[in-house]
Formats: sequence, C-alpha cells, structure tokens
Amino acid sequence: MTGTVVVTGASTGIGRATAEAFHAAGFDVVATMRDPGAGEGLPCRVEALDVTDDASVARLFSSVGPVDVLVNNAGIGAPGSCEDTDMDFLHRAMDTNFSGAVRCTRQVLPQMRERGEGCLLFTTSVAGRVVMPFQSAYHASKFALEGWAETLAYEMAPFGVRVAIIEPGFVLTPIFTKDYPQPSATYAQIGGRLVEFLLAQARHGTMPDHVAQVMVEAATTTRPKLRWMVGPDALRVAERMDNIAEDELMAMYREPDDHAFWATFQKLFGPEVTPERG
Repeated sequence: MTGTVVVTGASTGIGRATAEAFHAAGFDVVATMRDPGAGEGLPCRVEALDVTDDASVARLFSSVGPVDVLVNNAGIGAPGSCEDTDMDFLHRAMDTNFSGAVRCTRQVLPQMRERGEGCLLFTTSVAGRVVMPFQSAYHASKFALEGWAETLAYEMAPFGVRVAIIEPGFVLTPIFTKDYPQPSATYAQIGGRLVEFLLAQARHGTMPDHVAQVMVEAATTTRPKLRWMVGPDALRVAERMDNIAEDELMAMYREPDDHAFWATFQKLFGPEVTPERG
C-alpha cells in the first residue's frame, strides 16, 4: 500500500518520526503543524494546520486531494486535578486531543467511504485505558478519542475503511516538557507522585521512532487489528490493571505515606514501572 498520508502534529516527537517513517516507506507525506517553520529538515511536504480551527482544517484538506492514510496525532499534555483544572484548560485539551481528530477525520471520511478504502490512525495512549490521579483532562480527552475511534471502526467496516488505535506508553517526546499548571497545595502530594512515576518511566521510555514504525505497520499490514499497544510499560500496566480489584487501588490512593504508597504500587504493578526510592 502506498499513497498520500497526512500526519497532524508533525513538528516534533511521534508526529515528526511518523512523517519520516511513512516517507521512507514510499508514501507521499503531508506533515502538518501549527507553525510550518518547525518542520524544517523534514523530507516531505510541510503545511500549516491548526486542528482546533475549522477553517484551517478545511483549507488543508481541500489542498491535498484524496487521502489514503490520516494520522491523527496532534495533542497536548494536560496534567491537573479534577478540582483545579479550569474550564479553559479543559476545553483546550479536549479541543486539541479529541475534537481536532474528529474535525480532520470528517474531512476525509466521504472520499474514503466512496472509494471503499483508506486507513485512519488515532494516537491515543495507554492513558486512554488506564487512569492515574492528576491527569484529569488528559484522561478525559484520550478516553473520548478511544470511544469515538472504536465507534468509527464499526461504522466504517462495511465500507472497507480501516481504523487503528495506537496506544503508546511513556514516549520520550517534548509533550512532557511543556509548561503546564502546577498542583495546588491541596493536591501537591498527588501531583508529586505523578511526576515521580513519569520520571521513572523516562528511564526506559519508548522512542518516537518505534511508535512511528508501528504506525506504518498498522497502515500497511495484511492482518489489521483495532488496537496497537506500544512500549513495554503500556503492556505491563494495562495487563496488571485487568487483575487489580478497585478496592485495592482505592486503598493504595488513600495511603498518606509515600513509602507505603510506592511499596503497594510496586506490588500491584511491578518494579519495572515503580520509581526507585532511597
């Protein structure tokens, strides 16, 4: 399979690596991003796209012609407690991570459906299946995208259009270095535990190139499937979560002592994803 691929959020990280991987595989790639200047050095066509803007989305897709593969990758990190996350920040996360993918997908659905072929890839996350405190807006956006994409997969099946949901674990990308709201004093311990967890995953995080190769495989495989988990931490956490009772998790999160909390965390999820503590 070859043809035209549109990748959203292609300025850095997974998106950039995915644009490069599809180009190397022989596809005609359109790498999109809010600031096209950030695409310097990419070996493919670079175009401006703001997935939160209806006019920008319509303008981009009217200029590229028929699309064979759409990679909905644009997204932002969104830490914060349910109580502290203000509505503007929540709307921004949902509009970028969820509604942006919906806008772009609706632009290509009619042409794919009428041709009876095409592939729609959605970068969600293991955070679209497994929840940790202090990621309220991020989890909400990724759970929403998972649900919408799975629904779409069933609707498109009769028309020959494939949907693949890509679920990375911790990936070493700039999304975790952006300046986002800090926890209030009330949630400082919960926020601090999340930071410890993310730093622990950085010790063996998945590289964007690996996720990109999974993207290409999902689009070109002769044995398609709906969900593709990427990274050992994603597989480990998701598998363990299936076997943990809710009351065990609730008891762990009620634990006031950090050492006791992480001891229980290690027992439930394994030492591979647990922060090393002195």
